[in-house]
Amino acid sequence: MATDARIDAFWYSGGLTIGAGMWKVFRIITTTEDVERSTLVKVGKLEHLKQLRETGCIYMNPVSYFRGLENDELRQDHYECSEYVTRGNEGQGKVTFPNGEKATLNIERWELWQDPKSPEKTNLFCKYALRPDYGSFPVNQRIFDLGDHSLVMMEPQSFIRKIEQALSKKDLKAKANLVSYVDQTYQGPMGPFRKRDNYAYQSEWRLIVRSGSEEPFKLYIGDITDISIIINTSEINQLISVTP
Repeated sequence: MATDARIDAFWYSGGLTIGAGMWKVFRIITTTEDVERSTLVKVGKLEHLKQLRETGCIYMNPVSYFRGLENDELRQDHYECSEYVTRGNEGQGKVTFPNGEKATLNIERWELWQDPKSPEKTNLFCKYALRPDYGSFPVNQRIFDLGDHSLVMMEPQSFIRKIEQALSKKDLKAKANLVSYVDQTYQGPMGPFRKRDNYAYQSEWRLIVRSGSEEPFKLYIGDITDISIIINTSEINQLISVTP
């Protein structure tokens, strides 16, 4: 597998229970070797989650899909995977009207976003990173609008390992990590793992694959019924609890 880096992830380490059953204890593996109580959740339609759980089909839309969405506040991001952002407070701009007349505009505040390279050939899969120690539990109710059901990873490290194994059979560039969020004053590199902070409530973990195709990409990782469970999204904050 040609990868930019290994598939980084984090595992939960005790203190999380769902229903009457105690989740097993695992060590978190990240680039900083931290230990954290956490797991991954996919919110969506029941039929799609069943397909993922029973067949292991990870369905990944191209980045251009999310950049072009309209009237979908939760999923659309016209700046998705932008390379760089530059901002300024003052400036002037020149505009030429259809009749040939020209005008100079005084600009009080501006920002310039550099588009990603070939967004239609890069595919994206996202999950909610449930991280009680970092404020993403209880789950923000805006997430509930993504779907009526949630696929909760009981063994997220096994899920990541299955992804690694599936990618190892393909000559594709891939990387996974948590998304970090920047405020409206930030200037600098963006990329696939940095977004504006108005999306921070989504607490994303994401997988990026450079498929080279302009179509949705499907990665099959095999049955995950033994390491996951489907619950009603509306009950997620009641069914999951955090203990010391």
